[in-house]
Amino acid sequence: MFDNQSKQHQQLEQNSLLKKKSIDPNLESTIEILKTIYSIPLNSDIKIRNILIGGLNKKASIIYISTISDSKIIEKQVIEPLLSNNDDSKDIENIVSAQSIKTFEKIEDVLSEINKGNEALLVDGYSEAFLIGSSNFQGRAIEKTENEVVLKGPKEAFNEKGSTNISLIRKKIKSENLVVEVITVSQTSKNELYIVYKKDLVNNELLNTIKEKVNSIEVDSIQNLSLMEQYIEERKNSIFPTILYTERPDRAASFIEDGFIVLLMENSPSSLVLPATFWSFFHTSEDYYLRFLYGNFIRILRLLALLITLFIHFMRLSDIFNSVF
Repeated sequence: MFDNQSKQHQQLEQNSLLKKKSIDPNLESTIEILKTIYSIPLNSDIKIRNILIGGLNKKASIIYISTISDSKIIEKQVIEPLLSNNDDSKDIENIVSAQSIKTFEKIEDVLSEINKGNEALLVDGYSEAFLIGSSNFQGRAIEKTENEVVLKGPKEAFNEKGSTNISLIRKKIKSENLVVEVITVSQTSKNELYIVYKKDLVNNELLNTIKEKVNSIEVDSIQNLSLMEQYIEERKNSIFPTILYTERPDRAASFIEDGFIVLLMENSPSSLVLPATFWSFFHTSEDYYLRFLYGNFIRILRLLALLITLFIHFMRLSDIFNSVF
């Protein structure tokens, strides 16, 4: 048992050292490193395709994770153009017809992109890897809201895919001032947190505070916003929440247009709104689609209901105390 643990620890240390290395111009050497890190052939969905680039007459290997990558993109936009190329003066970027191509020189950067569903193109004699966008994570389609149901207004809700959620917000705020920053959180799961705001309305001091809090988190795994909320909330012992939760893109967009900051994250079918004020909790999703006077009247009724709930017990206790004494 202890021998197995010792071997596992040595393997992890070896992988950690391999990740720090740069791409070797020797293709076979780099492929062996990747095979070791990804435990190939034990790891069944890690695929490596070896080809010969036409025109350039160079060996190349394509490595990707088949369960989170789009095989059609890989075949049509990468493999076919490389095999059919006859021009020896073309660069790799001009041969491949993919929408996005990035280059990295470090093994750990290449691994990070592969784990996001992108494919890595390694060419013999090159000291850099070409990372081509081909991610295709499976998930739910856009569905109706379950908790924040409205009679008027859109019915769509966030889902677990970060890019889809950002698209839903950008559909409602078509502005060049809308900024979507991305920060990688947690040390092992490396999930992406999106900070969404309008740069002409946001409080920069608050924005920097949120970034500092997120960057200071040192944990192995944060899988969703429910866990993230526990690390960034301002007053953990307060009975009043400081962060607002919403699953509606239209409500999140309304807060952004009021200068608030919205957090989105992969694997989370919701968003967090910061900072949450006392009055934020008196607004419902339906209020945005009501007339001004009627909407304010409804909110006044809610406030009266709160006051009655808080003080009716004291009034009752006072009556009992007076009747006894």
